[in-house]
Order: sequence, then structure tokens, then C-alpha cells
Amino acid sequence: MDDAEIEKRIRSFIESDLMKEPPATPLTKDVSLIDTGIIDSLGLFKLVAFLEEAFQVSVEPDQVRADNFETLEKVLNLVKRKTTRESAS
Repeated sequence: MDDAEIEKRIRSFIESDLMKEPPATPLTKDVSLIDTGIIDSLGLFKLVAFLEEAFQVSVEPDQVRADNFETLEKVLNLVKRKTTRESAS
């Protein structure tokens, strides 16, 4: 699966399952998911569960932090790191 497809699946999940209403600004790769309220604590756990199921990765508890989930770009980078590592194992 290429980066564009991974991003599309993550964006689709966020827009359909986590966003309560359309955001004031478009969901771009660098919009803060946390500061804009798109992701709250419950939403973060829903996103982690989605990532683990959709991409067959394991997100460790110490990886559930803002530097991995602040933006769509950071979530995408986390998934790319995880899929690369776990497919190499």
C-alpha cells in the first residue's frame, strides 16, 4: 500500500468517525488534530484501534502521545514506520 492510499484511509476514518461536524479549516496534513478538537482522548483510542486493525500494526502505549498524533502527517509517518518495521520482522 502506498503513502497516498494510507493517507486516504486515515483521512477517511478521521472525517467519518471522529469529526462531529465539518472543520472550519480543511483537514490538511498539517492541521493540529488535537488543538482543533478533532481528536479528544476517546477519539485517540478509536484512531489507535483503527490503525491497528486497518494496517495490521501494533501501537505501543508509549507511542500514544502528541508527537505521533498531532497531525495527519504525524499519524501517517507513524503508520509508515510501523508497517516498515513490522514487515521487516
